[in-house]
Formats: sequence, C-alpha cells, structure tokens
Amino acid sequence: MEIYLSLPVFEWGLEEEKREQRIKTDGNYILKTNRQDWTDQQIWQTYVMLTRVEKAFRNFKTDLGLRPNYHQLERRVEAHIFITVLAYHLLHTTEYLLRDKGCNLSWKTVKRLVASHTYSTIVMPTANGSVMHLRKPGIPEQVHKDIYEKLEIEYGNLKTTKIMA
Repeated sequence: MEIYLSLPVFEWGLEEEKREQRIKTDGNYILKTNRQDWTDQQIWQTYVMLTRVEKAFRNFKTDLGLRPNYHQLERRVEAHIFITVLAYHLLHTTEYLLRDKGCNLSWKTVKRLVASHTYSTIVMPTANGSVMHLRKPGIPEQVHKDIYEKLEIEYGNLKTTKIMA
C-alpha cells in the first residue's frame, strides 16, 4: 500500500488596495479629533504636547528616579509631589533651552554626557593634625563645553571648596 502525501502549496500576491493605502500614508500621521474648531497646526501642536507629557511621566520614573512613595502623612505626599514637579520643570527647561539652540538631545542623553564631568576631592593631612579636604572640578571636555554653552552655564570658573576638619 502506497501513501502519497501532498506538499503544501504556497501562494502569494499583493493586496493592491492595502498596498496603495500604505504608500499614501507612509511617513504621515493620521490624527483623529472631535475638535472641529482647531486648525491642523493646533491639532499637531496638541499631539506633540501630549507626547511630551507622556514622556515626562516616563522621565519621573526612569531618568529622575521618582517612583511612587507610599507616605503616611499628607505633608510628605505634598512634598514628594512638589519635588517631582520641580524636578520635571528643571528637566523640561533644560530640553527647551537646548532645542531653542538647535540641539535635540534628550534629558537622558544630556545627563549621561555631563555625568562624566566630575569633581574630585583631595584629602591631605596637615602638620597640625587636621585634615584638609580640597574639592576641585575636573577639566570639561568639548562635549561638556558645548552643552554648558548652549545652557549658558559658566564653566570656566567652577567653584573649588576647601574644608578643614
């Protein structure tokens, strides 16, 4: 007894209507709203603003590290919210100032780049038995200088502190 197995047949073809629709909308956004009184520009600006707000909430949790804290006292809850909003305003202002100067770096990237410009603490014992702590800034690299200049931060005379203990 012989058994013949038929091989599966593979057939394909283009669905022209779907293909044409994809080509027409390739690289375009389709936004839907019930606001009949808005211009195309207002709709787009609102969409961009919403994406920035969503990004801000992601930043609270990731870049700023401000996870929800379960406080027992109302004043602690209010303080946590205040710190979170303050941190966001600093983040947003930094990105805005950079964008205004033609630099589209995200906060996460700025933070990563600037993090390599650090201070060093030199600890030196003195002859009288006390210890001097000298805290000095490192020399900024060009990437740091570019960001500082765009944010109008004076990096040439960063503070050196001296503490005797």
